[in-house]
Amino acid sequence: PSVYQYSQKSVTWPANGEHIVGDNAVFVLGDNRDLSQDSRVWGDVPLELVHGRGVYVLWSLDRSSESSFPVVRRDRWLHRIDNRG
Repeated sequence: PSVYQYSQKSVTWPANGEHIVGDNAVFVLGDNRDLSQDSRVWGDVPLELVHGRGVYVLWSLDRSSESSFPVVRRDRWLHRIDNRG
């Protein structure tokens, strides 16, 4: 399928919200949690439709922090992702 055709499908999630990503697929998230059309809408994306790789981590939050506010992991801002593997 084309990326456009694929993005037109809709997914029904299990009641418990758990999801296991299928073989040879990825789960993609948009950059605007509340307004993004992403795998939460269309489901897993077959790897054959993925072209390219991430280069940098732009923003990273530490959700394991005991703070009531998200803690920014400053050491990961614009961290270059090693794609040689």
